[in-house]
Parts: sequence; structure tokens; C-alpha cells
Amino acid sequence: MNPRLPILLLLSLLPVKAGAQDGIGSAAALQYSEDHTLWFGSENAAGLAFRPLATFNTVGFGFGYEDGAFHRYPTGEKVSDLDFDTRGALAIGKMQLWGHFRYDNITERGTRFNTVLFDPYDERQIFSVADPNLSDWKRQVYDMEFKAALPLGDRFAAGLHLRYTDRLAAKQVDPRSESFKYSIELRPSLVWRIGKSALGISGTYSDMFERSVPVLSNTSEMQEVMLVRGLGNYVRDMVGSGGLSTIYYHCDSYGGALQYHFLGNLEMLAEVSFLHHGTSTRESATQPFNMGSVAMNEISASVQLAGYSSLLKAEFLYRDAEATEYTSVWNKSTGEWEVRTSALGSTYGTLRASLSGDRYFGHRDAMPYIWKLSGKAGWVSKTDRYMLPEASFEYSNLDFSASLQRLFGNGKVLWEASVEAGYKLNLAGAYNYTGMQKDGIPVKEWYPHDMEILSSNAAFGAAGMGMSAPLSGRMSGMKLTASCSAGCIMAGQNKNRLLLSAGVGLIF
Repeated sequence: MNPRLPILLLLSLLPVKAGAQDGIGSAAALQYSEDHTLWFGSENAAGLAFRPLATFNTVGFGFGYEDGAFHRYPTGEKVSDLDFDTRGALAIGKMQLWGHFRYDNITERGTRFNTVLFDPYDERQIFSVADPNLSDWKRQVYDMEFKAALPLGDRFAAGLHLRYTDRLAAKQVDPRSESFKYSIELRPSLVWRIGKSALGISGTYSDMFERSVPVLSNTSEMQEVMLVRGLGNYVRDMVGSGGLSTIYYHCDSYGGALQYHFLGNLEMLAEVSFLHHGTSTRESATQPFNMGSVAMNEISASVQLAGYSSLLKAEFLYRDAEATEYTSVWNKSTGEWEVRTSALGSTYGTLRASLSGDRYFGHRDAMPYIWKLSGKAGWVSKTDRYMLPEASFEYSNLDFSASLQRLFGNGKVLWEASVEAGYKLNLAGAYNYTGMQKDGIPVKEWYPHDMEILSSNAAFGAAGMGMSAPLSGRMSGMKLTASCSAGCIMAGQNKNRLLLSAGVGLIF
């Protein structure tokens, strides 16, 4: 697909309107508006018809950088991300519209054990390819979405959330690969308002496809790779001279969600959702070879409360994935691979829960608040198992964080200062393998290293500054915004990671 097409489509959908907007004069005010529009953070776009976002438009550029040894092997030791982001919301008659487009240009340096995938951590794509060579990755992401909400009388509203993402990636060292990935997601929704309460229902369907082509720059030297089956188990293959060919991933996802909203002195939105993913993985288009399939179920729930200068949110996620392996034989008479047997190869379970809150103090002029105190506590438990030979990868962590933000200024120029600190406490973690490939690189290096990262105790600290200032002359009515932040993850034994970000933009 032409990567410029999503840009043109979204720019035609974005609500662009010059001039000062309804009270959105800073990045802090915009974040405050989005956080307190509870329907906006849900899977139901129809609720925006009754509780709309403030009108705004933004455009900006950002840069992010990470560097340090505290990273899993498939993630680069150094990661840089240059992005362009634009979004906006407005009303056309009774219809509420919101649009968003983002472009990311990402460079990762010093990755290992990912040969073909754009996202090596997507558990819908268990059957992948790995190699131990240090390599860089170049990635591009074109991400566009819009939401529309229309009231149907005084008590009903209909909504639609559409998202399209186009991703391109290229591994830079042999064995190389070029990955082309797209996904489209459709969420229709309805809301029925009953006095101070409202009931909502939404459906979800998405289609994801990734095509990855293994290639060599030096065609005279074949490269050995591992066809990953999970948790240290793999099959050897080669790239070059008729070895590994193009790999195709196709995933269909469907599900739905229910919402309950109450609007009084205290506003509440509760939501529960279910999503099923079915992924097939095959090699070659001319002689398809079934590498495996993954069935994943996700159940999530959340409750948001807003009122009395506070915002609280509780979230829960249960995810379970089962990877099925196939035994195929070559049929000489038909010239095709035929699946003879199938068996459950591995399972992947995730439990996650979190509680977060914001408390706001003060109010002056264009400032939505003067002080903002935030806190979050979370728990995650991971249980991955391979059936035969037995292997397991398990850990559980608690994490805590707190941040403080201060707004100050002279009524025109608004400054934002923030500090944040957090700690991850490991409760348990172990990787065990009982198969015949104990001397393989995945068992000796890859999984033990990733377990060390995921199950280590780690502290986090960061500080940031931002500003919003009005422009004059021909750009009168616009606000210039700028921000920067620096943070560090510290896990001991030289396992640290530096995090930097900066951005500049306009609100109009």
C-alpha cells in the first residue's frame, strides 16, 4: 500500500478550523479535557454525543530516545523515535467528530532474536523466526483513526470508531528481512440514556495481515535461523539458496463490550469487554506450509470515577493464548504440503490489574488546575508453558509510581513542571527448560536474559518541563507548545536505561 494514502485520507477527515478554541490553550488543558471525558477512553464512541470533547486542533513533532542495558534482547539497546502527530475534535451540527493521525520513524540499534516481525512481543504471532546476530531495525508507522457520534433523539446515540494502521520494517544485518503489516479495526456502538444513567454496547472487528520477506545482502554466505516454537524450542532453517521463504501472518479479531454510565455529582463509567483473536502462520504463497496457529481470548474490565477534583480508574485484564503446532508432509502427487496431525504446543497467560488516581488543586485563569498529584499501583502475573518437552516462563511484579505537576504563568505564557518516581518490586520469576536443546542459544542466553530483565527490581525517576505561549500577527489565535523530559530506569548491576523526549507543536 502507498504509505501516503493514509495521510491524505486522514487529513481530509481531520476537523481543521483556525482560531482560538473553547478553552483549550495548553497541553495540560487538552489532557485534562480528554481525561475527564470518560466516554472518550472507552470502546464506545457513541457516548461522545452526550458528553463531547472540547473543540481543539493540534499539530506537532516529537522525538524520543532510549539507551541502556535494561532491555530485552528483541528491543534495541538504543531506540530513537521521530514522530509527527495531529488530531482534532469539533461538532458539525449534532454530530461530534474526532480525528487523529500519527507517523513514527523508529530506529533500533543492537537487537537480537527477531528476524521477521515488526512487533516481536505480539503473542498473536508466537511462530516467528530468530537469529542471534546483533542488528539494527528501521521501522515506520502510519496510524490514523476517527470517531463519530450522532444523537438519535434525546435518548439514543450511535457511534463509530475506525482505525487503520500501516507498518513497514526492515532488519539491517544478514539475515535481513522486510516486513509489511497493516491492520484495520471497526467499532460500531450504541448508547441508551435513561435519566442520569446510560447503557452502552459496542462491537469490534479487526483484520491484521503481515508479510515478512527474509533476504540476504551477501548472497554467497547463507545464514542459519531458528523457527521459533516457544520457550526455547525451535527448528533450524536457513536464509538463502532456496531456504526460508516469505512468511505470512493473518489474524481476525472480534468481540464486544458493555458500558454503564452515571452522571451526578460523581460521574462513573464502567466497562467490560471480550475479544477473540485467531492467527494463522504459513510460509510461502506458491507452496503453503502451515507453521502454526494461535487462538487468544482477552477479557478486560474498567471503572472510571470523576468528581470532587479527583479522577480514579481501576483496570483488569485476563489474556490467554494457545499455540497449536502442525505436522505436515509433502504430497508428491499433488505437489502440496498436507497437515497430518495437530497438537497444542504452548500456552501463554497474563493477568494484570491496576489502580490509578489524579487529584487536582486550585484553579486560575486559563489553568485547569495549579497542582496535580497522581499515583498508580499495578500488579502483573505471567505464566507461559510449553507442553512437551516441558518448559515454563513465569514471573509476577508489583509496581508503584507517583508524580507531581505544577502549572504557573502570567496569564499568557503557561509553564508546566513535573517530577515522577516509581518502583517495580518482583514477587517471583523463573525460567525452566527440560528439552533436548539445553545447549541452544535461546535456552542459554535469550530467555534467561529476558527473565532477568522482567523479574528484576527496578527504580524509575523522571522530570519534565513544558510551556504554552500565544502567537501574534498572522498566527494570532494559535498557541505554541514545547516540552522536554528526562528519566532513568535503575535496576542495579549496570542494568540501567536513559529515557529522553522532546516535542514542539501548535494548538489552534
